[in-house]
Amino acid sequence: MIDYIAAAVGIVIVFIGGVFIFGGMLTNGVANLEQKNSIMQAQSLFDYILLTPGYPSNWGSNSSLTAPKAFGLANAQATQPYTLSQADVMRLLVSSSQFQKNAIQIGGKTYLNLTEGLFSILVPVGKTINYTYVKKVLGIYGSYEFYLSLTPALNVSVHPVSTSQGVKFSVKVTNFFGAPLPLATLTGSLIYLSQTSQGGCPNKNGANCPSLIYYSTATATTNLSGVGILSFNTQVQPQSYALIVQASSSNLIGYGYYSSVTPSHLEAYALLQPGSDNVTLMQHCAVVTTAPCGVDYFNVSNLIQNNSGGFSIINLTCTRYWINGGKGVGNVHSNSTCSGLLYNGFLLVSIKQTGNGQQSNTILEIFPLNVAFANLFVNFGLNPVSTHAISVTTLTRVVVISGVSYIATFAYWPDQAQAYGGLS
Repeated sequence: MIDYIAAAVGIVIVFIGGVFIFGGMLTNGVANLEQKNSIMQAQSLFDYILLTPGYPSNWGSNSSLTAPKAFGLANAQATQPYTLSQADVMRLLVSSSQFQKNAIQIGGKTYLNLTEGLFSILVPVGKTINYTYVKKVLGIYGSYEFYLSLTPALNVSVHPVSTSQGVKFSVKVTNFFGAPLPLATLTGSLIYLSQTSQGGCPNKNGANCPSLIYYSTATATTNLSGVGILSFNTQVQPQSYALIVQASSSNLIGYGYYSSVTPSHLEAYALLQPGSDNVTLMQHCAVVTTAPCGVDYFNVSNLIQNNSGGFSIINLTCTRYWINGGKGVGNVHSNSTCSGLLYNGFLLVSIKQTGNGQQSNTILEIFPLNVAFANLFVNFGLNPVSTHAISVTTLTRVVVISGVSYIATFAYWPDQAQAYGGLS
């Protein structure tokens, strides 16, 4: 009898244990299946964003369109996959929270100050993309959150090297993870001003004519430490100059810069509208009203990259060739609009400030005409780090924006809280 009872108890124990084991296996199986489904969904959604242009396909450059009916970042005219539209990326950039706090008021309008280092770029507010809206058109609202970042694939740092002959620069190239890149090809473009003002003065005022812009190139290859030296044999040591360096390694392309003009001495802002054929130059006094300013005379050109990797300089036509901020009180001459094919390359501006005890030397400013050349970081969506999200799927792709290589990172996870409002 006791044997029968023991056997029955054993059978019950085995049955209960089996139930627990089977339940654990079932739970693990469901969890693994959910994880696999989440990864597949993330991969599909990520590629959809990077490989489709959205609708309409020109939503990034359409100044009258508040939001696209379908969300995608691909360049509709590109022949290679994972090529993004610079106008679409600019719309994401102005939606990024790190720039929202830099909004400034000019003439009753709001602009985002995208100034980074030696650049002073302003973009009009009102064309940001709402994160919650994007989730709705992607069909994941209330179910999943995502975070999209775009980071330059190459980091190109530039430093001048002291020399009595010509101008030299030390250039170091590292990859996305910070490792040095040997055997990277460097192409440097030195933009500098002449020592005297002579000829080519569009403002018809010879006494206040800005110095002419000159252009020189040099090439080099990085060593095992990822460092290369660019040497330029100019006849004289330039007083104001800027260096643009293109680095190429294993089909990855990045840019680095150096300017003799510090950010605190910049005289003008460039007001850019994605997809526009013109740019507006505004004197810094239209923003900073603490001190009076004199009249700034300027020349302006577009530096456009050609098929061989070099650049060509094209002069632009402006409404006027001088600006006077009038201490930001609404002077009608506080800005000047210049027209040209401003979809690529850089804007070159030589400015000579006069009056109110200001120095009469001409300085050189350069402005990249798209986010790719500016090396700006784009972050869009809800950062999972700030939400302590679990079960996050993270994917990366190499993408190209206006010929520059970027690393696109996509984080995707189940919605675990109330809907995130995003930026409007």
